[in-house]
Amino acid sequence: MPQSRVPLVEERRSPDGVVTVLMRHGRLNTLVRPLRSELIDALDRAESDADVRAVVLAGAEGVFSAGADLSEFDSGQGLAEPSLHSTIAEFLDEMSTPVVALIDELALGGGLELALACHYRVATAHARLGLPEVSFGFLPGAGGTQRLPRAVGLERGVDLMLQGTSLRAEAVAGGRLVAAIVDAADPVAGAVAFASTVVDAPVPRLRDVTLRDDHAESFLAFAAAAVQGDDPRSAVIGAVRAGLDDVDRGFVEEQRLFRRLAESESASARRHLFLAERAARRRPRTEVRLLDPARIAVIGGGTMGRGIALAHSLAEFEVWVVEPDAARRAETERAIAVDAARSTRGRQAGVGSAEEIIARITCVAEIEQLPDVGLVIEAVPEVMELKLDVFRRLDARLSPGTILATNTSSLDVDALAASTSRPQDVVGLHFFSPAHIMRLLEIVRGAQTAPEAIAFALAHAETIGKVPVVSGVGPGFIGNRILETSSREVALMLLEGAAPAQIDAALEQWGMRMGPLRVLDLVGNDVPMHAREASGTAGELAWRPAAALVERGWLGVKSGRGWYRHESGQPVRDPEVEELIRTIAVDAGVLPREHTDQEIAERAILSMVNEGAAVLADGVADRAGDIDVVFANGYGFPADRGGPMHFGDILGLTNVVRIMERYARRPGGHRWTPHPLIVEHAHRDEPLGRWEATR
Repeated sequence: MPQSRVPLVEERRSPDGVVTVLMRHGRLNTLVRPLRSELIDALDRAESDADVRAVVLAGAEGVFSAGADLSEFDSGQGLAEPSLHSTIAEFLDEMSTPVVALIDELALGGGLELALACHYRVATAHARLGLPEVSFGFLPGAGGTQRLPRAVGLERGVDLMLQGTSLRAEAVAGGRLVAAIVDAADPVAGAVAFASTVVDAPVPRLRDVTLRDDHAESFLAFAAAAVQGDDPRSAVIGAVRAGLDDVDRGFVEEQRLFRRLAESESASARRHLFLAERAARRRPRTEVRLLDPARIAVIGGGTMGRGIALAHSLAEFEVWVVEPDAARRAETERAIAVDAARSTRGRQAGVGSAEEIIARITCVAEIEQLPDVGLVIEAVPEVMELKLDVFRRLDARLSPGTILATNTSSLDVDALAASTSRPQDVVGLHFFSPAHIMRLLEIVRGAQTAPEAIAFALAHAETIGKVPVVSGVGPGFIGNRILETSSREVALMLLEGAAPAQIDAALEQWGMRMGPLRVLDLVGNDVPMHAREASGTAGELAWRPAAALVERGWLGVKSGRGWYRHESGQPVRDPEVEELIRTIAVDAGVLPREHTDQEIAERAILSMVNEGAAVLADGVADRAGDIDVVFANGYGFPADRGGPMHFGDILGLTNVVRIMERYARRPGGHRWTPHPLIVEHAHRDEPLGRWEATR
C-alpha cells in the first residue's frame, strides 16, 4: 500500500486565535506546486474560520522561502496552476484576516513576493530580502514589480530589482517592508505577539499605496536609458511604469512580460547554470569532521600566489606566503598592497581597509618558517620538478591532516601526490587569474584523494566566495582541455586566412565576453605555449604562428605586442603579424579560404561541445553541467547561452551531428567526427546537458 505524502504545511493555533502556518519544503522552502496548493488550503481554512483572528506565515525550519524551484520552469510546473501569482491574487489579496509574514534568514524571489502580499512583515534583524530574478533572465512575476517599490519607495525598489541584490531587514525596519524586528531566539513567538496587536486594525495592503510622484516618470526614463537593450531589466521598468497609476494594470503587464521572459532560451540557460552550480557544490558524504583552518599558507609569490593570498585575506584568513627570492618577495608585498587598495573600492567595498587586508598576509623566505596551518596551496611555476621538490619539503614539514593543494593548471596531480606520504590529503585547487577576482575554482580529485579532502575543498571554496567544480586528473583538467581544442580550431582558421580581428569580432558578436585572441594577448601567449611544451604538443602545425610570436617576444599586453599591437590600452590590428601567419601557412601548404562569421562561431564553439563529450566519457567531469559552470565562470562563455553543453542541446544534437559531419567531410577533417556520446544522445533525442556520471 503506498505511503501518504508528508504534509508541506503545518498549522498551529494559539489560545488567542492566532494561527501559525508553517511551510515545510526542505530548509529553503522553495515554493513548489504542492506547497502552493497546501498553502492556499490553509489560508482558506483560516479565512473561513470565525475563531481565527490572525495568521502568521513562516518557515518551519527558519528560512521563510528562497523562492521558486527553478527546475519547475523547464518541466512546465513553474507556470502551472496554482501559480504563485494566483496564490497571491486569489487568496492573500482578498483575505480580511490579517496575515503576518515572519521573515527569518531569507525571503528571496517568489519568497519575498509572497511576504509582500501579506498584510504585515516582521523579520529577524539579519534576514536578507531581495528579488534576484534579473540574474536568471526574467523578472518578478507574482506582484514584486508593483509591491516592492510601494514598500521601500520607487527608486530604491527599482534599483534592488535591476541589480538583483538583497538588503538586511534591520536596514528597513519600522517601514512598510518590515514593520518590526523580532528576537532571533524565538522569532515565531515574536511574530505571534505582533499579530495579536493588529487583530482589530484594518488590514493594510501594499497594492493600495500611491506610487506616482513628481519625479516618477523622469526617474524611470533615466533608468530605462541606463539599461537599454537589456531585456529583463527593461521589462522590470516597463512593468513598474505600467502600474504607476493603476496597480492592476501593472500586475497584468508584469505577468505578460514574466511569461514571455521565463519561457525564453536566455532564461532557461541562466536557470540551467544556477542549478548546475548548485549540483557542482554537492559534497561527498563523510562522517569525518571537516577542517576549518583560520590560517593558510601559499608557496610562491608570483601573480597566482599573491592573488590566492589576497583571495584568502579578503575572506579574513591569516595567510603566510613563502617566496625565497628577496627581490621577488619585496615585489610580492608591493603588488599585494596595490591590489588590496583596489579591492577596497567599488563592488568589493566592505571587506575591511587595505591596511587590514595587508596585515593578514605575512611573507617569509622558507617553508621551515611556516607556523602550523590547516591548508597549504603550492603556486610555483608550472615545472614538474620544481613542484615535486616543494611537495616533498611540505610533506616533511606539515602536521598530519593538513590539506596539501596544488594550483597547477595542467600537471599530473597524481604524480605530485605520489611524492608525499599522504596522497589522501593532496588535492588540486586550480585558481583562475586574477585569483582574488575570478569566481571559478577547479578542484582536482586525484586517484587517492580522500572524500574528506574533496568535501573540505568544496566547503572552503564557498568560504572564499568561489564557484567550485570537481575535475578528475587529466591534461588541462576540464576547462583548459576543452579550451585547447577550441584554440586549435581558431589557430587553424588563422592559418586558413581569417584575421585575428575577424575571429574575435565574430565570437564577440556571438556572445563571448572577449574574443579568443584578445584573451591570449591578455593572459600572455607564452603561458599556453609552456603548457604545450610540457605536454609535447608544441610542434603541431596549428601552434606555429603562436610559437613564432613567442620566439619574437610578442607575448601580448605585457610586451605591448601579440596578436595585436597594444597602444593606449587598446588592441590595434598588426599587419606584420597577419603577414607572418600567411608566410607560415604558405610554407605549410595550407590553402586560404573565406570564413563567414557563422563558420567561425560553429568551429570555435562546437569543437568545445565535441571535446566536452570526450571529457564526460573519460570521467574527467562528473556532469555535463559542470562543464557549463566552468566555461560560464572561467572562460567568458555567455550566461545567456548556458555553457557549451547546454548550447549543444538548444541547437539540437541532431543539428550538432549534422554540422560536425559536414566539417568532417573536408580534407583533414577527421577531428570533426562527432563523439559517440553526442551521436547516442542525438539518436535517443535526449539532452546531453543533463548527463551525470554514476559513482
